[in-house]
Amino acid sequence: MFNMNEIGGFFQLEKIKGNGPYYNGAAFDCARSSFVKCCQIKNIKNIYLPYFNCDVVEKRCKDIDLNIKYYHIDRDFFPILDKIKDEYIYIVNYYGVLSRKDIELLSKKYKGRIIVDNAQAFFEQPYENVASFNSCRKFFGVTDGSYLFMNESVIVTEPSLKVTDRASFLLGRAEYTASDFYLNFQQSEKRFIDDPNVYSMSHFSHQILSAIDYQAVINKRFENYNVLQRELGKYANIDIRCNSVPMVYPFVKTDSSFIRSKLIENKIYVPKYWDSHNSAMFNEFEKMLCNDVLPLPIDQRYGPTEMEFIVKIIKDYLNK
Repeated sequence: MFNMNEIGGFFQLEKIKGNGPYYNGAAFDCARSSFVKCCQIKNIKNIYLPYFNCDVVEKRCKDIDLNIKYYHIDRDFFPILDKIKDEYIYIVNYYGVLSRKDIELLSKKYKGRIIVDNAQAFFEQPYENVASFNSCRKFFGVTDGSYLFMNESVIVTEPSLKVTDRASFLLGRAEYTASDFYLNFQQSEKRFIDDPNVYSMSHFSHQILSAIDYQAVINKRFENYNVLQRELGKYANIDIRCNSVPMVYPFVKTDSSFIRSKLIENKIYVPKYWDSHNSAMFNEFEKMLCNDVLPLPIDQRYGPTEMEFIVKIIKDYLNK
């Protein structure tokens, strides 16, 4: 009997004619899947991870039986690591601070044996002769998504992620507040952590990513970032400058925990990166990054009004 898709019934998500920013890239469900795929293709057995990093990366390394060593970072966000043997080095582009020249220098120093985590620098274009990947969820309202870039051929044969029961936080956020659906968001994030399998990007996220005005997103993020830099830069203990389209404005202040509390009281939600189980091993710079950095929201949902409100809350606290 002739086989065909269902005909009729209720409508699904409309198909969108357009291309995502990396329509030729290998699209996976999350940054960790892109990393695992990269390791499989390169047949990596030994890897250096930064102490200052997300615990989930370490978990994924253990899932695929990688031998892990660790390194510290210096105040330029470079590895404090002179020589390697057969290891690869996992480079985190924190806040998008590493320039393309920085990556070129690191690749030359470590003979190309680096993998760049651009989860916080989505718009950073692929590098020549260096593997890298990004994360869509940190920049856009999607359920999943990550693009992997390698010189080697990447054939995506993995099944696409099914997100029917993962999209409630996105739909809810469109009609209610973030706090109303924060638990749903956490549950969705936890599933990425708990599931060791690699998936290709969901059809849902492909559709959403094909409809975004990326130049408008870039413009808005820079505009918001510049407002905060102009108003708050002089108050910061350290000036952390982004060399990519910014994910957040990293405002560094010693008493940041009190400022964070004031922001949250005013429904300005600021994450904390990364208070991991390795925190006891952090050097002074890494402790500062963990404890004193406020990643202030500057994304495309907001404009001058929201930026001025953030500035007012912080200045009111600092000038009291």
